[in-house]
Amino acid sequence: MKYETTNKLIAEFMGYQVVDSPKVINGENFFEYLDKNGVYTYCESLLRYNDKWDWLMPVVGEIESRGYWFNRIIGDVTIVDDNGVIVISTPYSVGGHDMYYKAVVEFIKTYNDEQ
Repeated sequence: MKYETTNKLIAEFMGYQVVDSPKVINGENFFEYLDKNGVYTYCESLLRYNDKWDWLMPVVGEIESRGYWFNRIIGDVTIVDDNGVIVISTPYSVGGHDMYYKAVVEFIKTYNDEQ
């Protein structure tokens, strides 16, 4: 999957709406805003889960709030449930952020499939 697709997957998991292009009001572009129903909306090009810790860490927090835990063991990141069962395991990748990003994406895909 491309970053655009996986970033959108993460944003939707977090409860955000994702749009292809900015909202234009009086000739001005808005890349993030609350829609008429109060849903936080992002323009797809603004999403930075794939390369910014400050975007990714709230997602890790959200996953943990649902009863799962992240573990980093040697070079792998695993996500386990409350029973200690490994739900996701991502082998060592290019670096810390990349490993967590891959684990988050794989978790969300699995989580969505089970819903």
